[in-house]
Amino acid sequence: MFGWSLGRTFRFIRKLKKDGLIEVIAHRESRSILHIRIAEYDHWTGTPAACKGGGKAGEERFKRFWDEYHRITLLPKENIGKAQREWKKLAEKEQILAIERIEEYYYHLADTQFTLRACNYLSNKAYLNEYDN
Repeated sequence: MFGWSLGRTFRFIRKLKKDGLIEVIAHRESRSILHIRIAEYDHWTGTPAACKGGGKAGEERFKRFWDEYHRITLLPKENIGKAQREWKKLAEKEQILAIERIEEYYYHLADTQFTLRACNYLSNKAYLNEYDN
C-alpha cells in the first residue's frame, strides 16, 4: 500500500482502528483475511444519507407524501416499494419540498395524461422544476 512495508501498513491500519476511523472484521473462513469497514462512511463521502430524514419522522413524511400525491394526481397507488427507495435517498429538506410542490407540479402539467408516477416524481426530482407563471 503506497509502496510501504508490510509492518508500516499494519501500524497505519492499527492507528486508524484505534482512532475509530475504521473497523477491522475477521473473515469467516480465514483468519488471515480481514475486511475493513470505514466508520461513518456517509459523512466522509458527503453522501446525503448522513443527513437524511430517516426513522419514524421520515416514514410519517413518506406516508403524508404518498397520500397527498395520489389525492392530488388521482393516480392509482402503485410501486410503493420503488417510491420508498427513492424517498430514502432524499435529504429531509428535499422530502418536505417534494410534499409542498406536488400541487404546483400537477397544476403546470400541459397534459395530465403524462403525470409522473410517485416514484418517478421523486427520482426525476420534478419538485425542483421551475415554472414561468
